[in-house]
Amino acid sequence: MNVPAEVALLAAVLAAPDDAGVRAVYGDWLQERGDPRGELIALQLAGIGAVRARALIERHGRAWAGALDRWFEPGARRFEDGFFAGGRVLAAPPADQPLDPAWRLVRTLDVGRLRDAALDLLARPELAWVRAVHGLREPAAAMLAASSPPRPLRVLGFATERPTDDDHGAAASPSSGLELGFATERPPDDDHGAVAAQRAELALDGDGPALPAGPLEGSASRFAVAEGLPELRELAVSLDRHLPAWLARAPVLERIERLTVRARDGLGPLLEAIARRGGALRELVLVGRGAYGMIEEAGWRIVLRRERAPGPFSSVTARFRLGRGATLRRFAVGFAETMRAVPAGWPHELVFDAGKRLPLPAEDRELVASTLARFAQLAPPELPWSAEPPRAERPAGALDVYLRGPGLLDAARLPEVWRFVVDDLGERYDRYRAGKRDTLHALGAAPLDTLAGALRSHRVQLVRDGHRGALGLARGDHVPTTLELDLGARTPEAFIAWLARFAAAIGATMARADRPGRVPPPDEVVHALDPPFAWLMLFGPGHARVLPAAAVARACRVERAGGGILVVTAPSPAEATDARIAEVRAHLRAVFDAHLADHLGYDFAELAHAGLAAAAAALDLPLVARGPMRVAFARGVAELEATLHQPLTAPQVRVSLLGAPSLWRPVLVLTPRYTIPIASADELRHVLAAAAAECARQGAAWLATHGEI
Repeated sequence: MNVPAEVALLAAVLAAPDDAGVRAVYGDWLQERGDPRGELIALQLAGIGAVRARALIERHGRAWAGALDRWFEPGARRFEDGFFAGGRVLAAPPADQPLDPAWRLVRTLDVGRLRDAALDLLARPELAWVRAVHGLREPAAAMLAASSPPRPLRVLGFATERPTDDDHGAAASPSSGLELGFATERPPDDDHGAVAAQRAELALDGDGPALPAGPLEGSASRFAVAEGLPELRELAVSLDRHLPAWLARAPVLERIERLTVRARDGLGPLLEAIARRGGALRELVLVGRGAYGMIEEAGWRIVLRRERAPGPFSSVTARFRLGRGATLRRFAVGFAETMRAVPAGWPHELVFDAGKRLPLPAEDRELVASTLARFAQLAPPELPWSAEPPRAERPAGALDVYLRGPGLLDAARLPEVWRFVVDDLGERYDRYRAGKRDTLHALGAAPLDTLAGALRSHRVQLVRDGHRGALGLARGDHVPTTLELDLGARTPEAFIAWLARFAAAIGATMARADRPGRVPPPDEVVHALDPPFAWLMLFGPGHARVLPAAAVARACRVERAGGGILVVTAPSPAEATDARIAEVRAHLRAVFDAHLADHLGYDFAELAHAGLAAAAAALDLPLVARGPMRVAFARGVAELEATLHQPLTAPQVRVSLLGAPSLWRPVLVLTPRYTIPIASADELRHVLAAAAAECARQGAAWLATHGEI
């Protein structure tokens, strides 16, 4: 590839971020050389081939995002005209470092994670071409709306917030005005366009049955007029329970063409008030609670349209897309919740757009039908789903079995898994899912051959008619392999013997059997320090060698099976009551804690607390209780932690400094994860001190700009 030519073409794109012609020239140059990015540029410039474009982005999106990828959530990448154009921001780049020139091509930002630092990021000159901002809090949105000089935003998304009982709190009467105030120390002429007053207020009316139609007064007009955003054409508002009446009568609504609202209870009066307004508004979008985000396509989007204003929104498109946070389980419920806000006399035309036919059980179809019955004038729409066999009730003897071990989804192990589960245990499956999608595929006459192609996925689930019973296979240690079954005529003793043979054959390191729905699959229970104890737990040879079977046997039945497997059970599945589980769990926790100290010769929590204390103090991070195997110091988005892994078999410690920790994963690792085997208490002290000092050194600069977020 001609590198100088490509550099010149890229420089031309960065020099003219809004010039589609320059992008087209670069795309043609890439296509001539067989580069798939050239195809993406051509498709998106022409506005065609959305399915193919999504496939290209899924395969190459991370590489094409380049240096910007680390600052954005992977599942929410956006591309426009073939170039990375933003998404949900994980953390802001340090203020003292220059931004990559590719930021000039960013058009859409969801800055919800940044909170009050969002305006600082938006003020940087490299982001002058941003056209859509989502995730702001209400005060920041008001400041942005009053920007000076004006900003070229076309889309603004924010969330309203209910006031607290401070001096700007709720008024005495719910029908009287509410004021939400915020203070700013920035001067009136700063580069954030702060309002001149040291305090700006947003006036919110109560949530009574009707919304006042009088003129706006006072400081509420600062946001409602949005003089600092003259090109604003779309608002996306996530409402709290107190409906902002100014939204229905704000002057800015005269030029808004599309209004997106996250549905809440009591939204109907606001919609009726909006319908009485004139102006440019022709499209009203209600985002259901089943949607993951305001700028993503997953979940429900109830799109209402009208031909003229004022007037009702009589044309309705109910869009649903599977995706993150939006599963078939939320299909009917999300539709019913969202449509509840639509006035009964509005829809005269309703179209379902689900992208494909969706299999729904009878109860979900009935819920959708009862929701549609509210709109008497509506012609019956074409429904985008097929009937699905009803789920059979789980029998009293049903069990959920979780197994952990390396490579349980490996192709070499699949015949062995199939022999044990299907041939020996007698389970039967006729359909399967691959990956995270809900699509069911026929297993076919040669199931092992059929599954061979599905093994590229990290998860494969086999089911039978009515979804009664499933086998979920997972790749690697981090996601457990699951098995749903009915003991039926099998005795617990026969099942235990079968499970022991199965675990030994496939190399499982742990297994657990429980009643359905009691305990979610474990993330890290291999060490057995704090077991979510079920009716049965099975430990592989590595753990069986060191677990104190005699001490455990005082609360449970303990057996040593073939292959060094240790099986720990309550007396029977029927006796695994909540009280019995709590009793067994308390006993086992005490046994494991005591044995861990004896086995290792030190108290990990005590040593880790001492080893991290100096670094945590330097970073101003207070101690956060995590348990005997994980010691953490955290404040805001920063977390310095030490975690002990595999203490009973091969103890090792991991020390890391994380930024913006989330529910699912550390979204930004500020330092390397120092994972080091530990042989003695002295070695642990040395490793903790060295790793913590390095974390403090590398993290100090980052925390200086992000630690208070």
